[in-house]
Amino acid sequence: MRWPPAPVRRLAVGLAVIAALFTPSAATLWIWSPDAGDVQLRVTQLTQSYGIPLLSELEVPPLLADAVVATEDERFYSHHGVDSIGLARALLYDVVNVCLCQGGSTITQQLVKDLYLGGSDRGYNKLEDLALALKVERVLTKRQIMADY
Repeated sequence: MRWPPAPVRRLAVGLAVIAALFTPSAATLWIWSPDAGDVQLRVTQLTQSYGIPLLSELEVPPLLADAVVATEDERFYSHHGVDSIGLARALLYDVVNVCLCQGGSTITQQLVKDLYLGGSDRGYNKLEDLALALKVERVLTKRQIMADY
């Protein structure tokens, strides 16, 4: 019996490791990650700290929103905070190329990183931003997320 090619083996091992780590952690992360009820307060505090105006969801130019979606998160309007297709694509690329090159983060996850995780995109925070993104999507509309982003 022949072994599958090295990239396929790497992918299988990577998926097995992620499943082993993620499954027990998912429930824990949901329970222990911060509540998203204060997301608007955090946005206000962050914009004030940088001295920039806070836009309402009606003030975001549609052309700007379309450009952000096109470059950052093409499935923004069809997922609930986490883009499983984009995440799988990024994971596959990283496993095949043996690197941590691809992001796979949605607009909501990027917002969460800045508001709750101090901009960090390392290690355990990647899993935490998944849980937080799902929580934020339960609280805010897509238009409000875009304005906050």
